[in-house]
Amino acid sequence: MEYCTVKDGRLVRKQTLMEGGEGLNTPHPRYGRFHSPDGTRLLVVFAATEPDGTWFNAVMPLLPQRGEPTRIPLREPFTAFFTACERGGSRPTKTLDIFGVGVHSPNSLRYAALILP
Repeated sequence: MEYCTVKDGRLVRKQTLMEGGEGLNTPHPRYGRFHSPDGTRLLVVFAATEPDGTWFNAVMPLLPQRGEPTRIPLREPFTAFFTACERGGSRPTKTLDIFGVGVHSPNSLRYAALILP
């Protein structure tokens, strides 16, 4: 999972946030979305799998300073999801709305709301 900064149509920075895959004994990133809780901070909300195939969701701070991921304690993690974000027309908010499908119920839509610090 990578985070890139583009300015004037040119790539100015590329940062690997999480590496995973075949042969590595680390979590494998699967899907992610950006979220800004207050208009100044930027987070990435993501779905990943452990080497044993177990899914989990987490939130990782990116800006103003990159931090460690914090797992989201959901009974059934999301595999793919949407969030209410600024690019989608929503205002920055400390409530992280997640809407998508889960590991055990891929034919059902699910919703979770998390209050961020």
